[in-house]
Amino acid sequence: MASNSNDGPLGCGILITVALIAALVQQCGGDDDEPTASRSAPPSVSASPEASPEKTTPQKPKKVTTSLAEIAETPGSFKQFKNFVEDNGTAKQKEVVSHLKGWKGFRRGVGTEFPILEVKSDYPVIDIDAVDAGDDKELELWMQLRVETQHAAEAFSAWWEADEPNPRLQVFDREGADIYDSTCIDPHSVKNDGSCSES
Repeated sequence: MASNSNDGPLGCGILITVALIAALVQQCGGDDDEPTASRSAPPSVSASPEASPEKTTPQKPKKVTTSLAEIAETPGSFKQFKNFVEDNGTAKQKEVVSHLKGWKGFRRGVGTEFPILEVKSDYPVIDIDAVDAGDDKELELWMQLRVETQHAAEAFSAWWEADEPNPRLQVFDREGADIYDSTCIDPHSVKNDGSCSES
């Protein structure tokens, strides 16, 4: 009976060689049918604790808590307010506050005694008589400046917080003669049309 060629030493050597070549090919990535998920992925840069520093949540700036009367009398407080808006305000608030030139004073409203902070501005003088007479141009300008005052009040509200009922902001024209509105210092002043009671 003829012996099988695989039974001898030569046959065993060939089988071992083929097995070694197959193992080497598989180890070197020659098997293109291997699923991508089973291949080891290089370590992710974001996975490294050294490469991903701990995220810090931005801290809200601390609000000023002095009374409106004290703010009006404190040197440097207007500059602090303007700096705060420059760093934290909306684009509209920054634009509006750029027209404000300083505190004019503090007073209490007649009758209800609500606190009022008065502010100087470089805004134009409005002809109130013309507004009352129905002059469309003056009326449009007056209404626009009323809304500007409301944006200023919202910016001030972001900087200031105190326990004063119905606090108001009044922005005077460049001559310091008239105000455009008596606006509630509130984060929703524009939405509430300057009122201290929500609509």
